[in-house]
Amino acid sequence: MIVCADCLHHNPDGSTYCEACGVKLPKTSSCSNCGALVEATAHFCSQCGFNLQLTQRPLAPQPLAQPQRVNEKSTRGERLLPEPPPPEPILMLSEESVATTPEIVPDSPSEKVSETRPSALNDLEDSDISNTQIQSQSAKLLHVQSNTLIDLNNYGVVAYLGKPNGRVPPDINVGNFPHSEVVSRVHAAIHLEIDQYFVEDVGSANGTYVNRLPLTVGTKHPLRKGDRISLGKGDLVTFIFQLY
Repeated sequence: MIVCADCLHHNPDGSTYCEACGVKLPKTSSCSNCGALVEATAHFCSQCGFNLQLTQRPLAPQPLAQPQRVNEKSTRGERLLPEPPPPEPILMLSEESVATTPEIVPDSPSEKVSETRPSALNDLEDSDISNTQIQSQSAKLLHVQSNTLIDLNNYGVVAYLGKPNGRVPPDINVGNFPHSEVVSRVHAAIHLEIDQYFVEDVGSANGTYVNRLPLTVGTKHPLRKGDRISLGKGDLVTFIFQLY
């Protein structure tokens, strides 16, 4: 069955348009693990959580092992080590050259040799150093329906939202939240790139929405403070993106 993202109507397999509302349905393909129908651009199967990208990326060819060189004079098969480079010659100044070297004496105070300038760090004034501060932001998700706060700093550069499954366990489990039946097993992902957070729909059945606007599957959407993230249509599982 193909679920319409607008009206959640279950259409027969192979349908091009929704029977209920007439919206054009996305292209689908079969999961190579369980055979369920998923969107052609989906990263994960919404039924079993299988990573669909594993069947699309060819393996990179492995480089051939280089044969080891063996010293012809060694009977044990020891490796031939490169010879160290010859030492550089040391130039010695004769006593005459040292004695005849003229001494540079400045004619006036303005021609005196200036002292070596300190490093750039020493040139900074104390006031400039005190005004330089490293700011770190803390990002969190507030689940609206249960008033639960989730700290995104506890995860790495990517955190998956969904329900427990056998292949890709979610980092943020929403299976215990109300109305979690509209959430796929692998539904969405929160990405951290340098100092910017993004949200991505990874191929959910009911879609991911930011401020009630649907996201395109596989496209990272930048998040701003106060954005409203909904998993599935109907605003039943909702998070508020917060920055501190």
